[in-house]
Amino acid sequence: MFARTILHARSSQFRNARIYKHATLQRRQLSILEPLASGIIETGHIISSLPLPASVPPYSCAIIGITLALRMGITLPMALWSRARAFRREHLVGPALKAWREKAKVEVGKAFARDRKPYEEYKEEMGRLQVAKIKELNKIHRCSPIPTMILPFAIHAPLFIMATASFRHAALMSYAPVNPLASESFLTLPSLAQVDPTGVLPIAIGLIMFSNIELGRLSRPAKTTPKPVPTDNSSKPTEEKALTEQPRMSAIISGLENGLRGVSILFIWIAMQAPGSVVLYWLTSASYTFIERLCFINLGKRKPLEPVSQPSQTGNVHAPIQRPAKKIA
Repeated sequence: MFARTILHARSSQFRNARIYKHATLQRRQLSILEPLASGIIETGHIISSLPLPASVPPYSCAIIGITLALRMGITLPMALWSRARAFRREHLVGPALKAWREKAKVEVGKAFARDRKPYEEYKEEMGRLQVAKIKELNKIHRCSPIPTMILPFAIHAPLFIMATASFRHAALMSYAPVNPLASESFLTLPSLAQVDPTGVLPIAIGLIMFSNIELGRLSRPAKTTPKPVPTDNSSKPTEEKALTEQPRMSAIISGLENGLRGVSILFIWIAMQAPGSVVLYWLTSASYTFIERLCFINLGKRKPLEPVSQPSQTGNVHAPIQRPAKKIA
């Protein structure tokens, strides 16, 4: 009986400790979201004090304006940075690697033919040299692919989560005498604190997000089509791969796109459970991405400046020299 009492007391202590930690974490989260949510409402107060028509919803305009400011002030510079790096990788690193490869095939081929080394060793050496050259060119032109892919997402994901939590807290927080977001309607939303009963805006969010994924493929910098170079039929595919046709990178991008397509469909159901302020934020952010990628597609249709061709010092480019046949005495 005494042991049972001790065990019950210890379990109660552990339970109380978990409850205390959970309550402390909630208080910390609320302490972070409270000023952000108050700032959203105060921005709506400022807009409502402007001489605008009565039909203009001030708090909806505040949500839209804050969303556009976040996207243009934080995510747009990262998108331009990523696009510039991808452009340099396509139009600077690609041609430089191609020119180096054609020259290296001749030099390494002659060396291996002189030393009578097998063709398999030649292929391994060319592959090793090409990997090292790609890393060197990426470092020179500051366009390594992994930071180009990861950093924009690493900036956008925390911003998206924090903004979503802030808009949700602004819609559900207690505000004296009444929360103004709960008394303002917008389109099919009865109020910015309630869910969309029609489901029109959540469906629009999912469709726009799905369209953004498809536009993302088209908005990448256009690949330059290299001029055909006469080579021997013995050249192997591993030697003829362009920088932008690496299968590993293509598989990663394809996997990310397929995952995002599923997320866009899932967001329809999530948006149907979210308050109107969050739905309006997601709709504005997705629409901004749609317009941004249309602009990138329009810019991508313009032909880039052709690089200045330099005279080749190697003369005619041939396939690597094979092992010469032994002379018959």
